Amino acid sequence: MDYHSHKFNDVSLMIRKDGHILAIMPANLKGKQVFSHQGLSFGGVLFCNQIKTQKRIEILQIILKWLKNQGFTELIYKAPPLYQKTNTQQEDIFFLQAQKHSLALVEFAAVRDLKKKLPYHKRKIRNLKKSNNAIFQVVESQEWQTAWNILNERLQERYHTAPVHSLKEILLLKNRFPAQIKLFAIYKNSEMLAATVIFVHYHSVHAQYIAANEAGRKCSALDRLFHVLFEKYTLEGKTFFSLGVSTNRQEGTINWGLANWKEEFAAYPMLHQTYHIEL
Repeated sequence: MDYHSHKFNDVSLMIRKDGHILAIMPANLKGKQVFSHQGLSFGGVLFCNQIKTQKRIEILQIILKWLKNQGFTELIYKAPPLYQKTNTQQEDIFFLQAQKHSLALVEFAAVRDLKKKLPYHKRKIRNLKKSNNAIFQVVESQEWQTAWNILNERLQERYHTAPVHSLKEILLLKNRFPAQIKLFAIYKNSEMLAATVIFVHYHSVHAQYIAANEAGRKCSALDRLFHVLFEKYTLEGKTFFSLGVSTNRQEGTINWGLANWKEEFAAYPMLHQTYHIEL
């Protein structure tokens, strides 16, 4: 996270016992509030796999006690979504709800279960026929500048905003994690029509920065791009493919057009939960 450390006052925690790391919690400080984490899609406590549930609950209690003793007043806790976990344990959610800490924000990501191979909506099938041609090619691309130009243009045109990561920042991340961060694009006659950035996890894949230019939108290039990516990561043994959330956090609304576009891939809601904890 040090690539954007200048933006956040870091108070990340590491819990050790006898020299062994038991858990970590990425966190940043803003006034007396602790966030886990404002610079990440989600935060939460990451545990060593061998630790049992009772010990995990004890570690969560220790963290809250330590934060309170430091004089902090609140913890805003963005729990890891289930599809990003290496197991199905949700002891943090159990603990927070059992202690009656309030749910500050709930969002959903559209996630396709690659193991189930559920059929697409009929509109997706129809759209795929538009790009079912040898002149359309989906490849891992190194043309990050072109992709960011398409992305910036689309975000400005549609939402009057810019990508969270600048091109310089995403390239820094890419260079540090070349196997986990990839750019995929669809081309027609050497012209990039659409692209997305893929973040590869242990058993899941997350797509971010999804955009198409005008020509790409006319031929439903993104539908073809994701169809190919679903097939690729199914063959590689991944379980979940996340298309991200469709929420306007500033307005507290859902972009239903975007959410429906994702759901037509048989990508269904999985929760992102953020808790407000008074210390």
